[in-house]
Amino acid sequence: MRRPEQAASAQFRQSNTLPCNCRNCAEAACSGVLVASSLHKNFAMKSKLLIACILLLALITKPTNACTVVRFQIGDDFLVARNHDWMFGEGLIVVQPRGLTKKGISTVRPAKWTSRFGSVSFTQFGRGIPFAGMNEAGLTVDLLQLNTAGFPTARTLDRDSVNVIQWVQYQLDNSADTEEVIRSLDTVYPVPLIPAIERVHFFVTDASGGVAIVEFIGGKPVIRRGPKPIHCALANTDIQTSAKQYSAGDATRYGRAARSIANVQASGALTDASEKAFAVLDNVSQAEFTQWSLLYQPKQRRLTFHTAANPQQRWIDLSDFDLDEGSPTLAIDVHAPHQGNLRDHFRPITPEDNARIVNHAFDNYLPPGIGRMAVKQLILNYSTSVKASTR
Repeated sequence: MRRPEQAASAQFRQSNTLPCNCRNCAEAACSGVLVASSLHKNFAMKSKLLIACILLLALITKPTNACTVVRFQIGDDFLVARNHDWMFGEGLIVVQPRGLTKKGISTVRPAKWTSRFGSVSFTQFGRGIPFAGMNEAGLTVDLLQLNTAGFPTARTLDRDSVNVIQWVQYQLDNSADTEEVIRSLDTVYPVPLIPAIERVHFFVTDASGGVAIVEFIGGKPVIRRGPKPIHCALANTDIQTSAKQYSAGDATRYGRAARSIANVQASGALTDASEKAFAVLDNVSQAEFTQWSLLYQPKQRRLTFHTAANPQQRWIDLSDFDLDEGSPTLAIDVHAPHQGNLRDHFRPITPEDNARIVNHAFDNYLPPGIGRMAVKQLILNYSTSVKASTR
């Protein structure tokens, strides 16, 4: 028997049929890429983008997996625990310094910025495009699937933009706390390249105890703040629906996570709470789909984790790294066969490191052909465009 999440995923895939003629469809799943192609005068580039669009639509038939994140308060301290559930677990952990210049992966009004904070992030789709991470100010940002999300389109966008996955790194680069994240929406929106696929919401916390859930519904941001327990957990339904299920006593992943908050927060010590937090992640695990389990300690700037391929606990203390402008960007394989403190195992990231995970991700996610090649080249070109500031 399929789990409820799997049934919902199947229903989503069946309900998203696409128009036959993309040229006449203003809001088709490929509209973002078609708009991109119209901005380029080079015919070869337009052809590659169009083919990439067609092949990317095949992603809709892929199984969509689930993630869960929850924040706990223990005295005046905080823990944030997250499961990353996906089809594969290969990836990189990247530590980057301040002072890197970047540009939004967006077809319309791409934002430009220089990173204000150093950070550590977990990525599967390339450097600077992470699912989760924490910066040196103690801000944590996590991205989770939300099939009902509705972001602004290229035709309705009225401010600068970054890609919806890239928005995680944008906030790690620029924001010290949840209030700065929320204020940033006045000037920069996350916008998908492929709206039918990039449907997500965000869970944001900071070292002072701030919690914010950021969702885009009908093209507009909807913000929910903690510290109520219903606003300190997130899974793969919008928070309003999740809160109703929680009140009704549903045994969903969200409900189990939210109800665990009081139990973990009753722990007398942070060490005990950490053990209980990992136990909560075990309780909401999606079996073979759970690839990584992460535990942030924002006040300590520490991130502890284990993976399906390497169950040994490892940790990263941001205070161990030189994050000054001009310092190298470092990386390590997420499954590297180590345990304990990873400080001495990071090495400067190389193009080969990045190409390895980009190739693995898209070779396992897209059908072969020129479209897959174009998408991979787009991501690899972005990674090489990130430079140290010359100011």
